[in-house]
Amino acid sequence: MTTAPTVELKDYPAAHWNSDEAGRCARCSEPCKKYGSMANPLCRGCFAKTAAGWGPVVRQKGYNA
Repeated sequence: MTTAPTVELKDYPAAHWNSDEAGRCARCSEPCKKYGSMANPLCRGCFAKTAAGWGPVVRQKGYNA
């Protein structure tokens, strides 16, 4: 059995945001920074799970590009 690789998020997607940048995660509906710079339609938890499955070929602006 293999374990999923761990992903270091650093500051993407942003952990803190203003009310005008707020939205809901597209996967789990948790509050997240959905609009503006360093934003993503996924919350930090869902993004980490998704990015762990990408491998080195997928590039995401603000995360690894």
